[in-house]
Amino acid sequence: MIVTGTAHAPARLHERTYMPSSELVYLASKALREYKATELITSLGLGWDTALAKAAVELKIPYTVAIPYPGRDRVLRRDAQTLYYDLLARAREVSQISDEYCDTAMLEAGIWRVDQSDQVLALWDYEFYG
Repeated sequence: MIVTGTAHAPARLHERTYMPSSELVYLASKALREYKATELITSLGLGWDTALAKAAVELKIPYTVAIPYPGRDRVLRRDAQTLYYDLLARAREVSQISDEYCDTAMLEAGIWRVDQSDQVLALWDYEFYG
Protein backbone atom coordinates (compact mmCIF):
# COMPACT_ATOMS: atom_id res chain seq x y z
CA MET A 1 0.00 0.00 0.00
CA ILE A 2 1.56 3.30 -1.12
CA VAL A 3 0.51 6.12 1.21
CA THR A 4 0.96 9.86 1.49
CA GLY A 5 -0.11 12.23 4.21
CA THR A 6 -1.64 15.62 4.74
CA ALA A 7 -2.49 17.65 7.83
CA HIS A 8 -2.85 21.08 9.32
CA ALA A 9 0.21 23.18 10.13
CA PRO A 10 2.13 22.09 13.26
CA ALA A 11 0.71 24.89 15.46
CA ARG A 12 -2.82 23.85 14.58
CA LEU A 13 -1.94 20.32 15.74
CA HIS A 14 -0.68 21.78 19.04
CA GLU A 15 2.93 20.98 18.22
CA ARG A 16 5.22 23.22 20.28
CA THR A 17 7.98 23.49 17.67
CA TYR A 18 8.48 22.95 13.96
CA MET A 19 10.12 19.62 14.78
CA PRO A 20 7.65 16.72 15.04
CA SER A 21 7.11 15.62 18.63
CA SER A 22 7.70 12.03 19.72
CA GLU A 23 3.91 11.72 20.12
CA LEU A 24 3.32 12.75 16.51
CA VAL A 25 5.98 10.31 15.27
CA TYR A 26 4.37 7.57 17.40
CA LEU A 27 0.98 8.34 15.83
CA ALA A 28 2.57 8.27 12.37
CA SER A 29 4.17 4.87 13.11
CA LYS A 30 0.86 3.53 14.30
CA ALA A 31 -0.92 4.80 11.17
CA LEU A 32 1.71 3.36 8.82
CA ARG A 33 1.41 -0.04 10.51
CA GLU A 34 -2.40 0.08 10.70
CA TYR A 35 -2.77 0.83 7.01
CA LYS A 36 -0.02 -1.64 6.05
CA ALA A 37 2.11 0.92 4.25
CA THR A 38 4.77 -0.56 2.02
CA GLU A 39 5.91 2.80 0.67
CA LEU A 40 5.49 6.46 1.62
CA ILE A 41 5.38 9.54 -0.56
CA THR A 42 6.09 12.72 1.39
CA SER A 43 6.93 16.36 0.80
CA LEU A 44 8.84 16.51 4.11
CA GLY A 45 6.60 19.43 5.04
CA LEU A 46 6.68 20.55 8.65
CA GLY A 47 4.70 18.45 11.10
CA TRP A 48 2.80 15.38 9.90
CA ASP A 49 4.77 14.84 6.66
CA THR A 50 8.07 14.91 8.55
CA ALA A 51 6.64 12.69 11.31
CA LEU A 52 5.56 10.15 8.68
CA ALA A 53 9.05 10.16 7.16
CA LYS A 54 10.70 9.69 10.58
CA ALA A 55 8.32 6.83 11.30
CA ALA A 56 9.07 5.28 7.89
CA VAL A 57 12.78 5.32 8.72
CA GLU A 58 12.08 3.59 12.06
CA LEU A 59 9.85 0.99 10.38
CA LYS A 60 12.23 0.55 7.41
CA ILE A 61 9.54 1.60 4.94
CA PRO A 62 11.02 3.10 1.76
CA TYR A 63 9.87 6.59 0.86
CA THR A 64 9.91 9.08 -1.98
CA VAL A 65 10.25 12.80 -1.36
CA ALA A 66 8.24 15.06 -3.66
CA ILE A 67 9.98 18.44 -3.65
CA PRO A 68 7.50 21.08 -4.86
CA TYR A 69 10.18 23.43 -6.25
CA PRO A 70 13.93 24.00 -5.93
CA GLY A 71 14.95 25.96 -2.84
CA ARG A 72 11.92 25.06 -0.77
CA ASP A 73 14.28 24.05 2.04
CA ARG A 74 15.62 27.61 2.35
CA VAL A 75 12.50 28.78 4.20
CA LEU A 76 13.01 26.23 7.00
CA ARG A 77 14.54 27.06 10.36
CA ARG A 78 18.01 25.62 10.96
CA ASP A 79 16.87 22.67 13.14
CA ALA A 80 14.10 21.78 10.70
CA GLN A 81 16.53 22.18 7.79
CA THR A 82 18.96 19.72 9.39
CA LEU A 83 16.21 17.12 9.81
CA TYR A 84 14.99 17.82 6.25
CA TYR A 85 18.46 17.11 4.78
CA ASP A 86 18.87 13.97 6.91
CA LEU A 87 15.51 12.57 5.78
CA LEU A 88 16.16 13.64 2.18
CA ALA A 89 19.45 11.70 2.20
CA ARG A 90 17.63 8.55 3.41
CA ALA A 91 14.92 8.71 0.73
CA ARG A 92 14.78 5.95 -1.83
CA GLU A 93 13.86 8.50 -4.48
CA VAL A 94 13.53 12.27 -4.79
CA SER A 95 11.22 13.85 -7.37
CA GLN A 96 11.21 17.58 -8.02
CA ILE A 97 7.73 18.47 -9.22
CA SER A 98 8.21 22.03 -10.56
CA ASP A 99 11.37 23.47 -12.11
CA GLU A 100 10.90 26.80 -10.32
CA TYR A 101 8.74 28.43 -7.71
CA CYS A 102 5.26 29.41 -8.86
CA ASP A 103 1.97 30.07 -7.09
CA THR A 104 0.70 26.58 -7.82
CA ALA A 105 3.86 24.58 -7.02
CA MET A 106 2.63 23.31 -3.66
CA LEU A 107 -0.76 22.36 -5.11
CA GLU A 108 0.88 20.54 -8.03
CA ALA A 109 3.12 18.62 -5.62
CA GLY A 110 0.11 17.64 -3.52
CA ILE A 111 -1.79 16.44 -6.57
CA TRP A 112 1.27 14.46 -7.73
CA ARG A 113 1.58 12.79 -4.32
CA VAL A 114 -2.10 11.79 -4.26
CA ASP A 115 -1.94 10.51 -7.85
CA GLN A 116 1.04 8.28 -6.96
CA SER A 117 -0.61 6.90 -3.79
CA ASP A 118 -3.20 4.29 -2.95
CA GLN A 119 -4.27 6.03 0.25
CA VAL A 120 -3.97 9.39 2.02
CA LEU A 121 -3.34 9.53 5.77
CA ALA A 122 -5.06 12.79 6.70
CA LEU A 123 -4.61 14.14 10.22
CA TRP A 124 -7.47 16.40 11.24
CA ASP A 125 -7.77 18.42 14.47
CA TYR A 126 -11.58 18.14 14.68
CA GLU A 127 -12.06 21.87 14.18
CA PHE A 128 -14.55 22.95 11.53
CA TYR A 129 -12.80 26.14 10.45
CA GLY A 130 -9.71 27.09 8.44
